[in-house]
Amino acid sequence: MNKEMVSAYSIRVNSFGFIFIFVITLMFLYYMIPSSSNDNGTDDQLNVRALLSVCIDLAESGGKEIKAVREERSLNQKTKGKTKEGADEMLTQGDLRSHRVVVSGLSLLYPHMRVISEEKDPMLNVTQSPFFDQTVHPELSDLPNELIPASELSVWVDPLDATQEFTEDLDEYVTVMLCVVRHGKPLLGVIHFPFEKRTVWSWRGRGHGKLEKTPESKTTRIIVSRSHAGDVTKVARDAFGKDSIIIPAGGAGYKSVQVASGKADAYLHVTAIKKWDICAGHALLHSMGGQMTALNGGDIDFSPDLSPKVDGLIATATKRKYSEVLKKLVPSLAKKEE
Repeated sequence: MNKEMVSAYSIRVNSFGFIFIFVITLMFLYYMIPSSSNDNGTDDQLNVRALLSVCIDLAESGGKEIKAVREERSLNQKTKGKTKEGADEMLTQGDLRSHRVVVSGLSLLYPHMRVISEEKDPMLNVTQSPFFDQTVHPELSDLPNELIPASELSVWVDPLDATQEFTEDLDEYVTVMLCVVRHGKPLLGVIHFPFEKRTVWSWRGRGHGKLEKTPESKTTRIIVSRSHAGDVTKVARDAFGKDSIIIPAGGAGYKSVQVASGKADAYLHVTAIKKWDICAGHALLHSMGGQMTALNGGDIDFSPDLSPKVDGLIATATKRKYSEVLKKLVPSLAKKEE
């Protein structure tokens, strides 16, 4: 091999080596360093803090649609079915317009993440979604950048919780809820109150948004459904005595936040309830050391392929309170089954 061949060979090797190192460096930077222009992560890895921020934005965008429907007086309400107890399940334009905003936004930004919404809408167009600022909310700035595979996550969406109350102009009960689940357990929860311009968020193991706490009462206060009650009042009275306070309220999201803020000692539901109603509340209560289980005390699995129904629930803001409530409830529940 003459000098010219050696020189040419060396140039080719050196060029290949430079290109190889350059490509490997680019791949390292792409996969290991979060992008400043897209904080959502890659197609396979999602930035959890950015996802939480997006969920807050989408819940608030859905809330704006609900408020617009109220201001336009264009509810166009109809019955989509009945509950097991015979109560009407209502559907309004508020439900559908919020659903379109939230689900299309999630589908566009996170196409690899499964979304389960209470509503089904053939008019949904996932190629259209309102623009919103994807800058991370300031109150989330101290949370860590954590990446999780998109395949491990799914989202339960209730685009308008407390539809019955919405049709009755009881807007304080209305919420928009998103709940991100990992391996069947709620990871992120967002509960937005559109008529109060208030949003409560949580991230399991990382913390939750600000809540105004009410001092604990000496009298047991049980919050229950006002429109899907079943015989919950009788069960509660039997368990906690005639001096206990029963608080009828609309919306599972509202009731969960009332428990989290100390305005009720427990949330009790003795009939079937859907997972999109309770997932965000479950996330919130567990993020602050509370508890939410099925009525029989069993854990609730929010995996997307399982049934969306849960046979009742018990929820408290602390595990100590949960133990107290469950101990008193067991005899009453046994009597109910007789």
